[in-house]
Amino acid sequence: MGTWGRFTTDPTQTVWAEHEAVYHARSGVEFLQLKLETHSMIQPGAWLVPRTLCERVAPWEESLSLNDDGEYFARVALQAEHLLHVPEARVHYRSAISSSLSRRRSPRALDSLYRSEQLTISHLLAANDSPRSCTAAALGWRRLAGELYPEAADLARRARQAARELGAENDTPIGVPNWVSYAARLVGWPNARRLQFLRNRFS
Repeated sequence: MGTWGRFTTDPTQTVWAEHEAVYHARSGVEFLQLKLETHSMIQPGAWLVPRTLCERVAPWEESLSLNDDGEYFARVALQAEHLLHVPEARVHYRSAISSSLSRRRSPRALDSLYRSEQLTISHLLAANDSPRSCTAAALGWRRLAGELYPEAADLARRARQAARELGAENDTPIGVPNWVSYAARLVGWPNARRLQFLRNRFS
């Protein structure tokens, strides 16, 4: 894994993601645990993968339209003998592009987001179903619920149910801004998330 960073228009102004938790992973299982626990990530271009490893992994899942890279590299990581962070290898990632795939909120895109997370979690638990993996998976489901609601309310409900099935005593979505969490204590989580959605739409 190389180091990656974001820029908007000028690559010389790249802000490097120097402290991603997944840089410390030494196995595929640990990588996915850290990814789900911390919402850390590796930009696809920062992966340094031997061709022989790619040939052992099933092809890219073409039915996915959003986070298809995350699902693919989950399988790559689990097939690797070990992982290593190479900080000198650097990738500039242009973000904040309105037309980018990662910003799409269509029903198809949100369904893909749900399915990619479902597959990623199933890959982890098939390889390692330890208490840590189950807790990390539950956190992943709770975070996904926050991302899906309110546009895909049914998928968000299913994500929260999946978290409960993994033993989560609290299935409240996570990963939302502090003001949304505060509003949720006053008006309930669904209403607070709707307020955030409306604010983002009209801001």
